Amino acid sequence: MSRSDYDVVIVGAGCVGATLAIFLAQAGMRVLLLDRKQLRSDILPSTYTIYPPGIDVLDEAGVGQALRAVTPPTRAIHMN
Repeated sequence: MSRSDYDVVIVGAGCVGATLAIFLAQAGMRVLLLDRKQLRSDILPSTYTIYPPGIDVLDEAGVGQALRAVTPPTRAIHMN
């Protein structure tokens, strides 16, 4: 692996980093997405609620339907 293998390197594969990686890859860029921790299947993601504008972004990224298929809808949100 050399510096010329990728157009961009994103450090942090959380919500923002992963979404950015999708959009840049869709734009034809060669993307390397790094995170210090290995993704485990037995833990919940850190984001529990995605507001409508966030869903719009995920739809644009092409992952909105996949998200809806595995996530129950939120009927009400109570904030203190």
